[in-house]
Amino acid sequence: HSLQTQFVSRFGRGSQVQASYTLSRSRANLALTDSGQLAANTAQLDLQDPDLDWGRPETGRTHIFNSSRVWLLPTLEDRPTLTRHALGDWEIAAIVTAGTGQPLTVFAGGLPGFTGGPSGTGFTDNQRPNHVADQPCRASSGPDEQIINPAAYTLDGFRLGTIGSARRGDCTGPGYFQTDLAIYKNVRAGNRVKLQFRWDIFNLFNNKNFLFAGLNTTMGASAVTLNAAGTEIANATIPASFGQASRVRDPRQMQFGFKILW
Repeated sequence: HSLQTQFVSRFGRGSQVQASYTLSRSRANLALTDSGQLAANTAQLDLQDPDLDWGRPETGRTHIFNSSRVWLLPTLEDRPTLTRHALGDWEIAAIVTAGTGQPLTVFAGGLPGFTGGPSGTGFTDNQRPNHVADQPCRASSGPDEQIINPAAYTLDGFRLGTIGSARRGDCTGPGYFQTDLAIYKNVRAGNRVKLQFRWDIFNLFNNKNFLFAGLNTTMGASAVTLNAAGTEIANATIPASFGQASRVRDPRQMQFGFKILW
């Protein structure tokens, strides 16, 4: 389900403002980003209970906003030459993009000594840990790249042979916000020739936008200790990289250029 809106306004001698916003809600029993191969997000968790795979797919961004503006300033053709060349015929363009992150699904991963995984289904990639109910999924402290709260998921106390309580799309990945700006100065060099100086700035405010790709959503305990009866995981050592993003979008970049238009 989605609400899709768009606003467009044109004014002046070619200036334009455009903005679009999408509010969406999606549910699926697949990630909707796969190519059909066997993977954690495509394999059914329990053939006897298909509802365990029902949740937010990876394509389910809740909010997406895009806005662009092109502002053509007056050419000042009727002004003195110095004023016309210095202040006339400037162009300013800006693009603002923002959105919430993609839904994340946390997986238990391979555990030492458990060839069939803690749930015993045989395919270890798609098995999930337990979700700690009183813990927020998003990390509120720690390094910037710590997207998932490590305390929100656990294998401690996991009863072997059962299905973990973590659901598809429990968490939300890193969102993004970026502003790009372009400033152009046009100088007429004749009836048919125009010189253009260009200054392009990407990620103007130098926001740190982590990528969904490369985010470690698999707990993959390096060591596991069982209780005395051998029926539950008493303690699982989770790597420090769990829940952390390893890739980030480009920082602020600028480029200058000249064009000859005729």
